Amino acid sequence: MKRILIIGGTGFIGSHLAQKAKNKGWQVTSLSLGKPKRKRRIKGIKYLKIDITKNNEIKKKLLEHYTHVVNLGGHTSEINKKKYQKKIYNSHFKGSINLMNFFVNKNLKHFIQIGSSAEYGLTSSPQKEISKCKPANTYGIAKLKATNYLLKLHKKKKF
Repeated sequence: MKRILIIGGTGFIGSHLAQKAKNKGWQVTSLSLGKPKRKRRIKGIKYLKIDITKNNEIKKKLLEHYTHVVNLGGHTSEINKKKYQKKIYNSHFKGSINLMNFFVNKNLKHFIQIGSSAEYGLTSSPQKEISKCKPANTYGIAKLKATNYLLKLHKKKKF
């Protein structure tokens, strides 16, 4: 059976992905900092409350085996406010690193890290993957660092 863990599964994209996977017969677990809003709560989906920036929480609470992991998680509200910069950086970089390191030897079929056009900075759309990355804010920097870390893991360990 296909078992998917969706980090950020209570958000807009995550909740739609969860519904789609459930409709296809997958066993779905959603991981977020909080409970889903009533309109996004889906019957039959397991909800976990874990802060991915805390490695010990990941190790203690992620006890099941998953075949697929999709990382949509991270703090994004009020992205340009100075008081949220550390939270944004930690959730998108440190949290992603914690997840990658946790799952690197777990025999997953897929680990999908969602990037962002913010990795390319202030370039006009559409961006191309061969374009030079010049992130212009903390969010873009954190997403790019997470992408680069994942690329290194893929090169070294075929993750």
